[in-house]
Amino acid sequence: MNLKLPSHDNNAEESLLISLLSDNQNYYDLEALEPDDFYKLFHKEVFRSIVNLINKQQTADFVTVGHEIKSRIPDLDLDLLLKLNSYPESVNPKAHSKVIRACSIVRNISHRCLDLGEKGFNNPDPDKYIDDFYKLTTEIEVNTSDKILTSLEFSNMTYDGIQEALKRKESDGIHLGFPEIDELISLVGSKLILIAARPGIGKTSFLTSVVENMCTVGRSAGVLEIEMDNEDIGNRIVGKLADINPQRFKYSGSIKEDEETKIVNACSEISRWKLFIDDSGCKIEDVKRKCRKMKKLGCDAIFIDQLSKISGTGNQFERYTENCTQIALLKKELRIPIFLLCQINREGAERPTMANLKQTGMLEEDADLIFILHRKPDEEMVTDVILAKHRQGATQEFKLNFNKIRSTFNEVR
Repeated sequence: MNLKLPSHDNNAEESLLISLLSDNQNYYDLEALEPDDFYKLFHKEVFRSIVNLINKQQTADFVTVGHEIKSRIPDLDLDLLLKLNSYPESVNPKAHSKVIRACSIVRNISHRCLDLGEKGFNNPDPDKYIDDFYKLTTEIEVNTSDKILTSLEFSNMTYDGIQEALKRKESDGIHLGFPEIDELISLVGSKLILIAARPGIGKTSFLTSVVENMCTVGRSAGVLEIEMDNEDIGNRIVGKLADINPQRFKYSGSIKEDEETKIVNACSEISRWKLFIDDSGCKIEDVKRKCRKMKKLGCDAIFIDQLSKISGTGNQFERYTENCTQIALLKKELRIPIFLLCQINREGAERPTMANLKQTGMLEEDADLIFILHRKPDEEMVTDVILAKHRQGATQEFKLNFNKIRSTFNEVR
């Protein structure tokens, strides 16, 4: 008799567990795994212990995991834990977690199908048997790809969220640092916020102003600066804090002694911020990877400058559309606000609207909020900040002063 074992990959399980025990940070890169996704009972319990310890913000190593297992299952042979140390560590934990999860899904389907097949030998009612079959296939689809809540689960989740919010002394939403705008919008959880304008109006300056406002109140910001480099962004922020034209930083002998002190103080302040910046060019896959990493670093919001600089395949329209859709999905995954800078086409130079968003209608569809920056030709400072889309509230127009020399925005006094 040819005895076949259920779908599993023992090498993947062993290598993954070693990887987690060697570096707990690898846990955050895994596909969604549950202890029961592992085939061997011992592997299930090792993984369960690792997760328990990490969730309690404790280090999971061979000693602590051994104690954790012993406290729950005293009779389990811990010699197996020592043997794990002789196996090679996974060089790609995420790939091995995908293999383990895939084997688990196949095992689950196989077992359910075998149970259903067994019922077929007992002359069941055909209509009931067909109904069981469709029920099985539906449950398999939900279990492998969806996170569908029952009405009870959904109501409990909503109630708990409201109660937690009411306990907080102040809102945990992100503030842009412009009180008039902050009174109207609430940036909590998954949000895609577009900052759109024609070239030269100040999209990046608006971004750096919001980042500075966030960081000075203790928030953490992540910036993917694909268009400019870190030096230019740094000079802009230091120039604003020190009240010095950042263009002067590029010329020898242009800084006075008292200004040098201001620059030192500004850099000292920035060093205390929770700010993470990456200025390397990238594809949409890199954008997603870097954003996930920034979320793990504790970022409350992420800023991407800008959509047109993200590389990809296809023509410009196809690339913009695909990249925008991927970023919209990413904000749901990360559950934090993502600010995305984008261009207004030439037709919108006189008075831009959402219809003038460059290249793709997906921008208007996917965004939760859209800010359009616009200055009249005869204006040097006063900038219209048009809240053109607000999924959860009213649209409105605001005015901010643009300091071209300092490259910053401030409220109109």
